[in-house]
Amino acid sequence: MHIAGNVSRCVGLRSYVLALLLLLPVALNAGKVTLVDGVPHVSNQASPPQGVQAVQLEEVWRAGGEDDDVFFGLISKVCCDEQGDIYILDSQVCKVYVYSPDGRLLRTLFGEGDGPGEVRRPRSLALLGDGTVGVIQEFPGRMVRVDRLNNPAPSIAVLSEAGQGAATLDGCFAGGPTLVFSGVRLQQAVQGIEGREQFLSIYSIAGKELARLVSARTARDYNRFVFAEKNEMPAFFWVNDVGPDGRVYTAPRRDEYTIEVYSPQGKLERVISREYEHLKRSAAAYRRLHGVIDSIFRRVPFEYTIEIEKDEYDILAMQQGIRVRDDGSIWVLPGRGAYDQPEGVMLTFDVFDAEGHFQRQVAIRGDHDGVWDGFFFAGGDRAVVVTRQVEAIGAQYGDGAAVLSEEGGSAMDVICYRMGIVNHRGP
Repeated sequence: MHIAGNVSRCVGLRSYVLALLLLLPVALNAGKVTLVDGVPHVSNQASPPQGVQAVQLEEVWRAGGEDDDVFFGLISKVCCDEQGDIYILDSQVCKVYVYSPDGRLLRTLFGEGDGPGEVRRPRSLALLGDGTVGVIQEFPGRMVRVDRLNNPAPSIAVLSEAGQGAATLDGCFAGGPTLVFSGVRLQQAVQGIEGREQFLSIYSIAGKELARLVSARTARDYNRFVFAEKNEMPAFFWVNDVGPDGRVYTAPRRDEYTIEVYSPQGKLERVISREYEHLKRSAAAYRRLHGVIDSIFRRVPFEYTIEIEKDEYDILAMQQGIRVRDDGSIWVLPGRGAYDQPEGVMLTFDVFDAEGHFQRQVAIRGDHDGVWDGFFFAGGDRAVVVTRQVEAIGAQYGDGAAVLSEEGGSAMDVICYRMGIVNHRGP
């Protein structure tokens, strides 16, 4: 009995130690959670515990290009609705093309003009929780809306701080009951100095600001104008998403791998970060961005200076570096996830669970360039790639000539893919 008891205790101890060993890698690699003013902050290590998963893009259908009846001019954004229909905003012709899941062109929405359901120079697109489709124009900042059959709905105007005049809009994002705008509220210039407030805010369908999530006050001195990227191009203009439940996810600062999560009512609920080394911009990327900004101001009647940052955004701006999937997972695209990818890999996402723990990386394999071609999730295992889409975004600013790559321009194709799992490599 004495021996049996010792054996039993040894077996129990060995099982306990084995259980600890099985749990230890997870505990070591899971994000560390601390409370700061009652808000959970999840800090993650640089490497994910589940390693890297590769998925292959398998073409389902394509539209646009030289052989199609539809010729896309300047695609700004792609969205997918609950039925799997795909909405493609072409800013050049002021239309949204709606395609079925199998690639049939169902209808077009909007048109160019100033009447109901019409817009000029639309900047971005969102599918709202009330069933309407909205596109924004930069100035005066407003969202023009139609229903899914192109019947006009009331527009949403975004006003200045005093409730008079107008603001500019740079982005719009929607999910569940939540609608979010990013942009700038303008103050009248006094002696050549214009006050500006950059904002990311939750709005109601009626056009009322419900909660201001991020804001930064700046000023433009047109007497000695300096366009400083770090001040004029904050990450929260573009690096945002809204989950299916209406929660808002944003990267408030360009030089931090940090994500803030807000409730639909605008309460800060969680802060997620991971260890990340800044990515130095290449000389070519530096010149391209400088050229785009220069093309905006080169016709102004005053002298100006342009200051460009040496580092890329930690979470990429031009590819909307935060995406929230239907399962609640958070897909983040760091600067390193688009630049210097291995041959055959378009993009590599960091994937976090709904609580903000870094789980794995996913390498998107396909014959595309993640720096130039746009990538959009399209529900389930589908994705849409828009060739030359990042170039098209740049073309909305100034004359756009400076963003052309060395290969030169080409027709814009929209390609719907199925994402098939290739392999899963451990840490």
